[in-house]
Amino acid sequence: MNGNPTHREKAEENVREHGTQHPETLLAAIMEEVGEISRAYLDATYFDEADPGDLDEEIDDLAALLVQLRWSVEDHPMAFEPFPTAEEIEERRGLGSGTDETDAVDVGLRQSKSDRSWTKDVLEIIEDLDNPPREAVIEKAEGGGIDEETAEHALSRLKEQGHIVKDSRNNLRRV
Repeated sequence: MNGNPTHREKAEENVREHGTQHPETLLAAIMEEVGEISRAYLDATYFDEADPGDLDEEIDDLAALLVQLRWSVEDHPMAFEPFPTAEEIEERRGLGSGTDETDAVDVGLRQSKSDRSWTKDVLEIIEDLDNPPREAVIEKAEGGGIDEETAEHALSRLKEQGHIVKDSRNNLRRV
């Protein structure tokens, strides 16, 4: 798929907002989007209160994710930069010197060191509080020196990458 310019623009916006993502993460997001397309189609077809525009919006979201997937598996300026191999880490840092790369793999994305730290801290809060509501995570993060916007950003990244989910009571838990 070459991608309609609108879809490429949406894909670029996604990358700016959420960062680059592994193909596996994108495949999970694509599957979720296919489910949303199915629901929008069925709602538009069988229920009067459904908004037919929802189907178009979901299809456009899927198209943008497909563009991102293409970028993640080919040589493109917006392509995902793969995680370094163990050998590459050893070459750059030497054995046993720090956990920066390990932290990046732990949360499933390349981020700045401070972003990785905040994301990891927010994930630890979720584990410590044992399936907390979102508000409790934000409150504890703020108590630990992470502002609300940064905590929300970390939660969005963790959810988007499949590291956390909401349970039936809308509480967060690690996957």
